[in-house]
Amino acid sequence: MIYDDIQAAQTWPGFKQYFADALTLEAVILEAGDGDYLEIGVRKGGSAIFAGLIKRLAKQSGNIYGIDLMAPDMARKGVSPEVVARNAAAFGVSVNLVVANSNPWPLPEDIRPVVALIDGDHHYEPCLADWNNLRPRTKRFVLFHDCNNKDVGRVVDIAKCDSEWRLVGTDHKVDGSARHTHGRMAVFERCESS
Repeated sequence: MIYDDIQAAQTWPGFKQYFADALTLEAVILEAGDGDYLEIGVRKGGSAIFAGLIKRLAKQSGNIYGIDLMAPDMARKGVSPEVVARNAAAFGVSVNLVVANSNPWPLPEDIRPVVALIDGDHHYEPCLADWNNLRPRTKRFVLFHDCNNKDVGRVVDIAKCDSEWRLVGTDHKVDGSARHTHGRMAVFERCESS
């Protein structure tokens, strides 16, 4: 698994990916093939860098995009555009970071990722806005991170009702209800007829 090779790297810049989440992200990126990867909620860049490494090692084309507000109060926690750039450079990965709110949509309309990860604001309305912004733009997979969060879980339930998308995964109990997830990820795949 690519994850194992990356975790073993002595230059790993101090962030860790939860194993089941990393396995899910790796599998989805490999399945999706060539095309862009987009992430809402970049923090220090861990999963965006991981996505870039997977694409490079699998010889897949596509850019890595990230959207994050990078709130000024997060700088004391080591979260800043400079930290993302430094961490990405340590692995030779390019992350096209847009420092902005994810709603309204801050990227050009022609950016249509094959895989998108929602891991930004975990409150209901911002998470729902992220889903509504990504569902028409994403070609193959949309993942929700931290789907064990009650508000994120509510958006996952809404996404499950979208006829253009199907939920793939295994059952996971959150607040007594079953969610199809991999680790802390809910994975949606665009239906072939869409």
